Amino acid sequence: MRCAHWLPGALFFAVGLASLATVSAAETGVALTAAATSFLKSLSAEQRAQALLDYQSPDRTDWGYTATHIRKGLPLAAMDASQRELALALLAASLSDAGRRKALAIMRLDAAGSDAKRPRAAGDRYYVALFGTPDPEARWGLRIEGPQLSLNFVIDKQRVISSTPTCFGANPSIVKTPAVPELPVGSCVLAQEEALAFQLLESLSAPQRQAAVVSKRAPADIRNAGLASPPISVPTGLAANDMTPEQVALLQRLVREYAENLPSDLAQERLALIEEQHWGNVRFDWLGAETTEAAHHYRIQGMSFVIELSNTRSEAAGQTSPRIHTVWHHRPGNFALPVEFPR
Repeated sequence: MRCAHWLPGALFFAVGLASLATVSAAETGVALTAAATSFLKSLSAEQRAQALLDYQSPDRTDWGYTATHIRKGLPLAAMDASQRELALALLAASLSDAGRRKALAIMRLDAAGSDAKRPRAAGDRYYVALFGTPDPEARWGLRIEGPQLSLNFVIDKQRVISSTPTCFGANPSIVKTPAVPELPVGSCVLAQEEALAFQLLESLSAPQRQAAVVSKRAPADIRNAGLASPPISVPTGLAANDMTPEQVALLQRLVREYAENLPSDLAQERLALIEEQHWGNVRFDWLGAETTEAAHHYRIQGMSFVIELSNTRSEAAGQTSPRIHTVWHHRPGNFALPVEFPR
């Protein structure tokens, strides 16, 4: 079953008006510094101690997107209404309109999955953590994270110098019950990430498909989940140099879908780096089923980035619907930490 494409404008009001804040293209670092400062000032001493951690703390690189991951920071559930609005303003400053829609939808899906006897509001299980004081002259880190979502940034003197890993997920991947009015049955939070990839796969000739499909078995999840380092293995699959112009255009649309979750200055920085290192060097590979009805996984890898999507289910965990995890890694290193590649 393929899902309907969905752009949930109404969802902004379901979570908080702060999510409507706009960010100028060239000012993401400035906007994040200002939003983080306002958020920090609103906290009590006890809350501040929970939300503000040392930049050198090992917790800065301890990211995760599962519900069971133990998180540092201050959860939205522990904030009052005004603090929650400021936290959502910080989320708004970190993402584009499209990215905010997805993040807020992920929060709504999480709340919809709560126990009827112990309901939770959208965002309750999502945490804000600051690593270092957001001073305009300082280097500091930011994480906004909860089930199916992990956003990580390093800001140095009001300039974003790292924005990875960036993880968006959806559980379930296709909405099958009307539990969330803003999410129609049959809709998907990550519709285009799936649809464009299948369009590209289905456009391939037999020899191209032979190069692209590297395994008939999908891995259990994305690689290096929760690790500071991105995957550093040699990219495999079909090179864009071996695609038709129409296929390259599809590949570029798919990559943009991920890049444009971030504000336009950060998205353009990511895309410009790929352009500089030549699209022809980018590789697309596929693992698992070549249908939406079973587990599948794809990777898009270039010199500067790794994108992965994992669509699987765990019968052992009692999952009746597939779930999706996606990630964008900066291949030279996440968290502004350089990676040493094997020689």
